[in-house]
Amino acid sequence: MAHNNDVQGGKIDVGVQCERTENTSLEQLMSIAKENTKGIFLLHRNMRQLMVVVSAVKEQIDNLNRISSIATPPAAPSAEPTAAETIDFVRISCKEQMTNFNDRLNDKNYREQISRWFTARMQGSMNEDQRLNSCWNLMLTKEFLATCSWTGNRKA
Repeated sequence: MAHNNDVQGGKIDVGVQCERTENTSLEQLMSIAKENTKGIFLLHRNMRQLMVVVSAVKEQIDNLNRISSIATPPAAPSAEPTAAETIDFVRISCKEQMTNFNDRLNDKNYREQISRWFTARMQGSMNEDQRLNSCWNLMLTKEFLATCSWTGNRKA
């Protein structure tokens, strides 16, 4: 704040000149506010443009993943198992065999053998859907698989 010190008749008049300072400060604040508004607008516009680009890139990645999963067929089961992975397994073709298989999985040793047996037959790079389909084909006959319901709505 600026002070007006006038001497009149032996007295000192101290008056505060706020009006000019307030106007200058207000003008400065308005100028800063305008600049900030422009900056915020530009940031907002750039963010919208960036979101469009990110969305397009995500769509392209999704398309590439779809194409990749279509182009990579599930690997066929290996024809000759090694001695370490040989177990007595016949494809399941009926509900009774499925129940028996499920009961045998309670045995930790059998479960580990089956796991190794399946793992040895998974070849190449497969996604989870391809591995699951390959396991179904190894474990179940096509006829029995067609009768299975994973929702519990059909009877086998």
